[in-house]
Amino acid sequence: MRYIITENQIEKVREMAFKYLDNISKNWKVEHYRHMEIRITEGEKYVMDYNTNERFFGNEIHNVLKINSTLIDTISGMFTIIDEYDIMDWFNQKYNRNADMVDVDYEDYEY
Repeated sequence: MRYIITENQIEKVREMAFKYLDNISKNWKVEHYRHMEIRITEGEKYVMDYNTNERFFGNEIHNVLKINSTLIDTISGMFTIIDEYDIMDWFNQKYNRNADMVDVDYEDYEY
């Protein structure tokens, strides 16, 4: 059986995911570093890093959001059509940042 997802349904799922992120982020600690760079942690575990003026792909400069893979797994497990770009949109709005590139950190991921 095929299901067709409408744009309205996608927007509702995005809203639910953003509300969930707002809820779980209440206890996150935001640490500021130089310029506009920040690190967000939950207890001792990092959730996200935001770095400005990072060089990628032939010296192009980007504002990069690095997301811990555990957060991606949690969100995509609950909201299957949400990905790291949706989380980047949420991050940009919540923390008033301008990440234009997103990277998922799989180093801590246990296989």
